[in-house]
Amino acid sequence: MVKVYTKTQCPSCLQTKKFLDAMGVEYEVKNIEEDDSNFQEVLDLGYQSVPVVVTGPEWNDSWSGHQPSKLLGLKFKEGK
Repeated sequence: MVKVYTKTQCPSCLQTKKFLDAMGVEYEVKNIEEDDSNFQEVLDLGYQSVPVVVTGPEWNDSWSGHQPSKLLGLKFKEGK
């Protein structure tokens, strides 16, 4: 499953989640403001800003920022 690390009032985070919703891609939201371990996971991945999108273990990919072209690729990986 896709994970999206986010903050509550982050415009890029909101755009990313809205884009995923529109495509019907299932994802788990991990808010870094609500749980310090989520923030640590973002740092461990090598990022310092959100959104951070992490694809399922079989795809082994992650990126930071709202990147529609990469999000579109998730739809095809899920077979939708």
